[in-house]
Amino acid sequence: MTYIVPHWSASKFTCYDDCPAEFYQRYVLHEPMDIDPPMQFGTAVHKGLEVHFRGADGDLAFRRTWRESIPNLRAAGYVVPNSLVEVGLCMIERVAALGISGEPERKIWIRTDAYLGAPLLGYVDLWSAETNTIYDFKTTLGAWGEARAEREVWQPCLYSYAYWIETEILPAFEYIVLNRSTGELQRFRTQRTHEQISDMLTRARQIAVSVAAEDWTCTCKKHLESAA
Repeated sequence: MTYIVPHWSASKFTCYDDCPAEFYQRYVLHEPMDIDPPMQFGTAVHKGLEVHFRGADGDLAFRRTWRESIPNLRAAGYVVPNSLVEVGLCMIERVAALGISGEPERKIWIRTDAYLGAPLLGYVDLWSAETNTIYDFKTTLGAWGEARAEREVWQPCLYSYAYWIETEILPAFEYIVLNRSTGELQRFRTQRTHEQISDMLTRARQIAVSVAAEDWTCTCKKHLESAA
């Protein structure tokens, strides 16, 4: 199989599923992604949570990461509300109050070169060997619910697969969703089956074959509208 990408990841598979043309622009041509406040804010909150779970000052890490992103956001023409600092700190406080623990930013690396043409690489937000749970943090303005948590494919299946390879245990997968508008914290606990993981690997193989064939055909709404 042609070696087009150096590794596969949940984000790459998600991107190709959403839009092969977008995948081509982002991962083959390596066109820079547009930065925006939600993306940078989520990155800062994730950094704060990572540092918190390492036993250090998560609030300080969040403040520093967010502060460093503001000049670029303003240069791109965005207005950055000062209130987002307090929102981020509250999010970290709410997660800390849950009392969960584990290894943050746990690297997974699976040799799938023969099957997918490249290995699988990922970083789990929080990997808890004590409770056999994988936690994934989301910052959002949109609505979340049980149905959405259940239909998500790539992160739950791929990370559960990695956990099973290492421990021979299928873990629970829990989304912790933080709403930056309402301040609400929601928890959606799921568990993927071996059949769902097998389906994920089959779809991953299909995507890898399509990428090797350089199939960037896309009929998604965004590209149809831009071509009109």
